[in-house]
Formats: sequence, C-alpha cells, structure tokens
Amino acid sequence: MTSQTPMSLLAPQEKQMHVAQKGQLRYMRFGLNGGWQGALSLRFPTRPVFPYQRAFEYLSASLKRSPQRFLSLGVGTGTALATIQRLYPQTLLYGVDIVGEVIETAIQHFQAPDHSACQYYQCDAIQFVEQTQLRFDFIFVDVYLEDRIHPIIIQSSFLDALEGILNNKGTVIFNLIAKTPPVYPYTLFLKYSQTLFRSRIWLPVGMPFIEGNLLCVLSKDANPFQFHSDYLRNIRSRANFYYNWFDQLECKLWMHRLQILNS
Repeated sequence: MTSQTPMSLLAPQEKQMHVAQKGQLRYMRFGLNGGWQGALSLRFPTRPVFPYQRAFEYLSASLKRSPQRFLSLGVGTGTALATIQRLYPQTLLYGVDIVGEVIETAIQHFQAPDHSACQYYQCDAIQFVEQTQLRFDFIFVDVYLEDRIHPIIIQSSFLDALEGILNNKGTVIFNLIAKTPPVYPYTLFLKYSQTLFRSRIWLPVGMPFIEGNLLCVLSKDANPFQFHSDYLRNIRSRANFYYNWFDQLECKLWMHRLQILNS
C-alpha cells in the first residue's frame, strides 16, 4: 500500500487501537484521530522512525555491559524490544502492556519479537514493577495515557519500586515529554532520583527549549555508557540497516547536549 491517505489495517473500534499506513510508514494509534503511538518504515524496517527511538538505540548500543535481562514497560510497536534483540541477541526480553491487542499487533504488524523470543505480560506496568520477583539489567519506561505520560511514573513511589527491580549497576531509560531545562514536577523527580541512582542524564531529542520528547537515564552505575567514534560506522555495517546524514548530525547534537547538560 503506497497511498498517502491513511488506510486502516484493523477493524475500527471506538477509542481502540488502529493500525494504518501512510506511504511507506505503518503506524499505530488509539482512536481514529489519536496521535501516533509508534511506527515502522516498510522501506527500512530496522531503522527507528522517531528521534527518541534512534536516541534510545544510540544509548543502548553504547552500554558498557551487555544486559542479561531487558524490560520494556509499555510495548507500543515493540521498537525498543526489537532494538535490544538486534543489538544483544543473547539478552532475555520482557514486555509489559495493559492492552493485549497492542502486544499481538506489535508482533504481527511491526516486527516486534514474537512470543518465543520475548516474555510478554498483559497487565498494568506499575503493578508489574511493584509485584514482580524478576530483576533486570536494563529497563525502558514508555508508559503513556494516549498523548501524555502516566503521571505515576515520575512519582517517588514508582522510582522506589523501579530501583528495587534493577540489578547492581542496572540502568533505566524514561521516554518523557518535558521541557529543557526541567520544570516542576520533573525537578522533584530528578531531585528524588539522586537519592537512588549514581548517575542521571537528561537528553532532549527534539527541538531545544520547547516541550518535547526527551530521554531521562538513571543508573546505579556511575558511568553506564562508553561512547565511541566507531558507533556510526559499526551501525551502518549491520545488514539491512539504513543511516543517513541527518542521523549522523543527530548523534553529534545529542553528544553535544550530553556534554552541556550533564557536565
């Protein structure tokens, strides 16, 4: 399907999830007029569509240690799970989403790892964190209520529970919508996180000084990443992966922001 008009791939239901296609992009949304929850490039399926997803891959590929267990809180289109599967084939994958249809659709339409490669849980992500007996080396928190983050994920009680399921030197990345520099309630979130984690990174991946996607990295390791100049060359050499000049510019911009904001 190459029409520029969005075409439904699933039967519409009121305020339910939809998969549609626009040109070479297949995307997920809730409700006919809802915002995009994730997308897949049909031309370059292993290339993340959104800047925050590319930044997540950049950070993930730069981890000093390969994670043994990775948890994605909020599955969406499964991009984070697919990224970790591609970067670290031996890592055990876990995905949590409150909507079972999202999980199945991510597998069927967006190349998320299937049930043989990932342990999926259909449940509330916050309850999962509070109740699970599992421990993880790397966690991605991407929990949204339609077009805004779930307010509980930046509360101290959730940070306490999250810290409790992270292994020694474990790292968690939050996908947030916020301003830079951070304002209330993120200032409280960051202040409290300082009592639980050894390092914090605040990385805006959209336009600076306006509200947009950013990745907040909290780690029990003082230096969880090893950024290296070979990153772009190595990532371009992977089969079926596509990188262009803008992505290289993005990486340089992210590195500059990391140096300025977290020095």
